[in-house]
Amino acid sequence: TKPCFPLTIFEKLVNVSTMDELKFGGDGASDEPDVIKRKLSISNGEFIISPGVSGCTLTVTLRESANNEQDGKSDKGKASPSLESTALRTIKKNDDAAAACHKKLVIVAVRVLLGSTTTDYLPKSINVMGRPITLAQGVKRWYDIPLTDEEIMIGVRSDFVSLSIGPAFDSSNNPLVDAVEVYALPRDDMHFLHPNYSSANADATSSCNDESSQR
Repeated sequence: TKPCFPLTIFEKLVNVSTMDELKFGGDGASDEPDVIKRKLSISNGEFIISPGVSGCTLTVTLRESANNEQDGKSDKGKASPSLESTALRTIKKNDDAAAACHKKLVIVAVRVLLGSTTTDYLPKSINVMGRPITLAQGVKRWYDIPLTDEEIMIGVRSDFVSLSIGPAFDSSNNPLVDAVEVYALPRDDMHFLHPNYSSANADATSSCNDESSQR
């Protein structure tokens, strides 16, 4: 059974495709994840080709910014802080960490553009978190792929979302991907990630659409 999603789901998501924290990996990114990220950006019209005819795997993950490099450095050369000031700084640091945790984003959807550069290198299959996505042959198309709750949970645990690119319809060609966009939501909005969440609390959604759409 195909998962169903609200028709307006992408209107509520945050596009994190250009964020510095978004990192690509997998054998499809080889040793140049930043180059692959640039090529897969919809803004520059580039693309990537799988290193082999059998396809490849891309992973996307959101890394937290390293903002702690200056912690402790500002006190060099100064007198030792009092016990009270140390306690206050510790409390503030804990509060900041808690706030950052609440604002942490979780990947909840991807969009994949295929066939824009050429339809001769279209993959005949892609899988997102192991779920096969039906593709159209010979057509330029965006595939909108929201993740299920289970897929989001697996992504959080593994720290990445996987996109597997299968071989091309023409088996003599290496499959090509034109663009990938990644969408996220604050972790606090993901009620099923909370320790006390019960699936019985989930709201049933009557208005659903297919997992992919054409633009």
